[in-house]
Amino acid sequence: MAAAAEQKRIAAEKVELERIVKEKTERERLAAQKAEEERIAAEKAEKAASPVGASPETPAPAKPIRLTPPDQLMPAPFAWIEIPGGSGTLKTSDRNVTLAIPTERYRIAKYPVTNAQYAKFIEAGGYTTERWWTAAGWTVRQQEKWTEPRYWRGSDFNGAQQPVVGVSWYESMAFCLWLSETTGERIMLPTEAQWQYAAQDQDGRDYPWGNNWDGTRCNNQVDGTRWFLRSKPPGHGERTTAVTAYEGRGDSPFGVVDMAGNVWEWCRTQADTLSNDENGTDVRFLRGGSWYFVLTDDFRCADRDGGDPVSGLSNRGFRLVLY
Repeated sequence: MAAAAEQKRIAAEKVELERIVKEKTERERLAAQKAEEERIAAEKAEKAASPVGASPETPAPAKPIRLTPPDQLMPAPFAWIEIPGGSGTLKTSDRNVTLAIPTERYRIAKYPVTNAQYAKFIEAGGYTTERWWTAAGWTVRQQEKWTEPRYWRGSDFNGAQQPVVGVSWYESMAFCLWLSETTGERIMLPTEAQWQYAAQDQDGRDYPWGNNWDGTRCNNQVDGTRWFLRSKPPGHGERTTAVTAYEGRGDSPFGVVDMAGNVWEWCRTQADTLSNDENGTDVRFLRGGSWYFVLTDDFRCADRDGGDPVSGLSNRGFRLVLY
């Protein structure tokens, strides 16, 4: 009887063990099935929340690069002057040519670009970075082996707040394209019409300050003898002056400084076609007169001059426009 009882106990334990294993296996199967159902449901929910055509594996967009505004990047003095849109036309020194007043507002730099500001472009690799140059400009830069403006090391012209000179139109444009990329703003040379309107407003005045010539209001050589300097009237220039030197005396109606004298300023406009296309090798307009000039007509708001885009002289610089 004892043997029969032991066999019966062993058989019962075997049945119980099989039941436990079976229940465990079923629980594991149900858990795996539930997990798979939850995964499928999550994928469906993710696809439903994503834009059409988007992949759930598409990486999150990179954080935007923080760009530096030009008024924080540029050494002082630097400021923008807002010019409101207008209507009508502007007379020029070419009797048969008038310019349409810009109808949309824009901002123009209060001062010409200075040496300290241009140095930022050089330090950023401006003369070794092709993407900041027009195609024609880069070709010339390579041919001429430019690494800095002409007169960059000349003591008469390299003060920090003097306007940068010796820059060609190509270099001026490269500076604009570099600054546009660096700041995320659209910054360019002014068109001829933008430049004249900012200097003159709509009243047709001869000079930024009014209709009468006054040599004390800008850097010039009027009434001087360029080569022998026999007389030195007030305002007589032997070199460029700081861009703030005549602030408050020769300002335009909008408050833009140095629009007459000191340096001729490159404009974006082509002299032959009047196109504002940034490409090509066309002659470009210069405006404003300079420290080197002796005739009052050269300082009139309407006076036009042109220059080969390759040339960089000691009386040529530029200022900026922000769209």
